Formats: sequence, C-alpha cells, structure tokens
Amino acid sequence: MVGAKPCSEKNRPGPSRSYSSIARRTSAWLTWSHAIERFDWSPVYGRKEPAFVRRFSAEVTLPAEFAVILAPPEAAGTFTQTGPSAYLYKQPQGSHEFFFATSGACFIYRANTSTGPQEFSI
Repeated sequence: MVGAKPCSEKNRPGPSRSYSSIARRTSAWLTWSHAIERFDWSPVYGRKEPAFVRRFSAEVTLPAEFAVILAPPEAAGTFTQTGPSAYLYKQPQGSHEFFFATSGACFIYRANTSTGPQEFSI
C-alpha cells in the first residue's frame, strides 16, 4: 500500500478500542452481509492475543468475486468493479486501479494522482 505506516503497539486497535475510525468500501455490484466477531491471532510464535475480525459472507453462484478497501473516513471515494477481476477506487485527489489476473499470480496496481501515474505489478 502506498504510504502505509506500520501499526505500532500503541495505536494498534485492540478489544477495547473502537473501529469506528475505519471506513469500508465494497464493490457495489453485489451485496454481502458482514459482521464483526472476536478472533484470536498470533503476532509472534507462542503468543496469542484477542482481536476483532470483520467477516463478509453471501450465497452466490460460483465463480464469484468480492473486493473491499479499508480506509480512514476522510478518504471519501467510490469503489466499483470495472470488469472481471478489475476494480477502480476514485477519490477527489485521484484514482487507484486494481487488476487481478484470471490465471497465474499477476496483480497490477495503478495510481493516477496529481504527481502523475504510477504502476506496480507483482
């Protein structure tokens, strides 16, 4: 993620912290149900900590796709599916495109901002 900062122990959300500061944007073409549930995770081997997980679910005909973006609420934007395995996240400052290959392990990310386009592939 461009500009992503590591989550320190101090600001990591825990069981008593609020998740209201995270906005979710889902692709609008399909409605999935979601719930926040308790789950244990291990930040290092031999250590278990409580956490919360947002689970999405739906009964759909396969194959099916689902994509979600987690962003701060001030990152207003729209998230849509533009084609098979292709998504667009538009914000006032620019747009972000995500392309997943239908076979193989290729992923392409393209950012179009005021500083110009940038593209990354994996």
